[in-house]
Amino acid sequence: MNEYLDRYTRECYPMIGWDGLDNPNHFEVIRKIIEHFPSYQPTLHKLALLDLPKNVEKLLAAEFEGLFSSRRKKFIVSCLRKRLEQYADVVTK
Repeated sequence: MNEYLDRYTRECYPMIGWDGLDNPNHFEVIRKIIEHFPSYQPTLHKLALLDLPKNVEKLLAAEFEGLFSSRRKKFIVSCLRKRLEQYADVVTK
């Protein structure tokens, strides 16, 4: 599942682009925003909410019980953790 998750998070593309980049993923767009607008970096850094996966896990258990399989809920939280790690990596450099 790790291989699938890595590919899934790497190959998701935003609905916006960036001149000079062919099909940038979300993280490449964030890198470009920081590169061209460095004053946005502190705000973007604040969006890396480290407790988000735990909160989403609780929400899925409480509000969506019976709507998702255990496997699906684990995938959702794993995907969120992976994307948050990638996002944090981009905004902290």
